[in-house]
Order: sequence, then C-alpha cells, then structure tokens
Amino acid sequence: MRTLPALCLSMLCLGTALAQQPAPRPTEPGTGSAQVAPASKAPAPVQQPDVRLDSKPHTDLDYTLDSSPEPMDLGLGSNANIDLGHDIVATTPPGMVAHSIQDNPRMVYFSLPGLAAGEVSAADRSILAARQGDLNSAAARHKADLQAGWSYRQSICPAAQPDAQALVGVPAAGDGAILLRFTREDSGRVLTAVVPRNSAAPVRVVVVPDRRRKDGREIKSAKRDRAAVNDLLPPETLYSNLEPVQSWIAASACVAEVEGASPSIPNEPFLSEDILTAPPPLLRLLLNGERKIVFTDRIGENRYAIWDEHVSHVGRMLDTEHEVLKIEARPVTNPPVPPTHMIANLPEPPSHVGPEPPSPLAGTKQ
Repeated sequence: MRTLPALCLSMLCLGTALAQQPAPRPTEPGTGSAQVAPASKAPAPVQQPDVRLDSKPHTDLDYTLDSSPEPMDLGLGSNANIDLGHDIVATTPPGMVAHSIQDNPRMVYFSLPGLAAGEVSAADRSILAARQGDLNSAAARHKADLQAGWSYRQSICPAAQPDAQALVGVPAAGDGAILLRFTREDSGRVLTAVVPRNSAAPVRVVVVPDRRRKDGREIKSAKRDRAAVNDLLPPETLYSNLEPVQSWIAASACVAEVEGASPSIPNEPFLSEDILTAPPPLLRLLLNGERKIVFTDRIGENRYAIWDEHVSHVGRMLDTEHEVLKIEARPVTNPPVPPTHMIANLPEPPSHVGPEPPSPLAGTKQ
C-alpha cells in the first residue's frame, strides 16, 4: 500500500507530463480535419486585374488600353490600291490571288493564278513538249484532236508546284503536275488535262461538256474525274492541305479546276446583295476523319455555283458536285400614292356658349 507522499508524487509527475504535451488543434466538426481559420483572420486576397475575352488586362483607371474588337479579315493580300476600310485586315490564302470590283471594294474574290500559253515557264514548256504525244493520245480517247484549233491556259495549283513547300507549307508529291485547260471557240466542251512532271505517270484528260439542266444542277463527277484529282493531288498531299491551318481553299479550288471551273471564291458573300445567302468558304472536319468543303463560285454577272467536295479519311476524293444558281434581279416596287378626297362646302362646326363660371369668392365670408 502506497503512502500518501508517494501518491502525491505520482500525481505531480502526471500533471507535469500533461503540461508538456501540446494542446490539440481544433478540428472542423464531423471531418477530423483542421478547422478552417475564420474569414476575419484569413489574409487579404491579392487584387488581380480584370481580364477580358481578348486577354488584355486592364483596370478601370487605365484608359490607354484598346478594348475595341479585332478587325474583320476579308483577305486581299498586300494590295494597297484598294481601300477596304478601317476594320478590314488584308490577307490572302497562300498561293492564290485576290481581286475586287470598283463598286464594292470590300467584296473580295479568291482565285488561282493562271498563265496563257505564251507565259508558261521554260521548264514546264519543255515538259509539255516531251509529253505532247501522251497528251494527244489521252485527248483522242475522248474524240478530241488538240491540233485542230484548241488553245490552252495553265492553272497554277499551289499544292502541285515544285516549290509547294514554300507556297503552302506542304511539299508536292514527286515533282507535282501541270494543270491545263483547253478550249475551242466552235466547241461547247472544255478539256482539262493533268500532266505529271514525272514522265512515268500517265496523262489524264477530263471532258467537261455543257451539262446544264433545267433545274440548274450538275451531274456528280465521274470516276475518271476523281482519278484525275488523285493524280494532281495524291491522297497524302490533298489530306495534308485540307487542314485548318493550311491553304485548304486553294486545294479545293484545284479540285474545281479539274472539273472545268475557274473558281472565283468570295470570302464574305453577305457583302454582295446578289449572293447574299450564298455560303462562305467552309471546311468541315468530320469525326471519322473525312473532310467536306463548301464554297461559292461567282461565275459571272448572272450566275453563281455552290460547290460541295467530299474527301475520305485517307485523302482520296470521293465525289464532287455543284449547283448552278441564277441571280435574279430583285424588283423594286413603290406602293401607289393613296388617292385624296376633297370635301366641298364643309359646314362649320356648331358653336356652344356655356354659362359664366361662378366667382371663386362666391359664398365665402368677407
């Protein structure tokens, strides 16, 4: 049995040990985690400047920052002869040329460069001279004699040029190909020819007859047309150009050139009353990797076409079709002026004299 002094000594030691232990931290009820410090004791947050959608920091006291929206991009290359306005930035798709009309300078059209027969480069002329026999044989299969009054014009497809790497950022397959357009005054047909610069590749000739129907629609491209497109722009080259950051408008125009068109593509059709509802150039990226391209081609003063091109997930042209529409002049009608009716001898309205109003002082005590 312990004595009283020994018991007091044990209790003294226990009290000392308890006093040396750190005090338990308060916990948040129901969680066991450290309790959050009151907001009044939390450090003040650091004031951050406001950030707008254009990622330009600003404060209410800084009036030097420009918060105006970015100018719209219609695209006109570096042509300084046309004034597009203060809100237009001039850019042109790589490898294409841009032009406008005097009456509507903000309406910009993109097209592929072209060369007449006498303007073709010496290197391409030598290739055409060496492959003239293959070209004549390919045209003869379609009952066309290129020696009988046919004239040609070269369309410059940027993705098929030897310097395609510098033009559009994607190298051409092999040495590329030469795209020609043959016409004759007394013929309603147009011939397009794809002449590869590689002498081992075959020459393709596509016949484009005048196939306009009453409803304005055109027949889908035939199998030989797709083969010519794949020879001009092999699948890997075409697919590489059909990327949002690449010159996909130029590649789409090359496909239309093979079909016999000479595309003049408006970048913003809504700026022209004639083609107000026509679609702008549009590249659709499908989930399965395929590509669909839609653009408008201004054919002339009275017609325009809407092109729809479909490319597979490996870059092979599946089909192309376009619809030709007629521009109808919108009649301006003024409503007739409503007739006027004159009433003669209109009687005077009767006059009515009421009694005199009472004095405001009547009935009051003076």
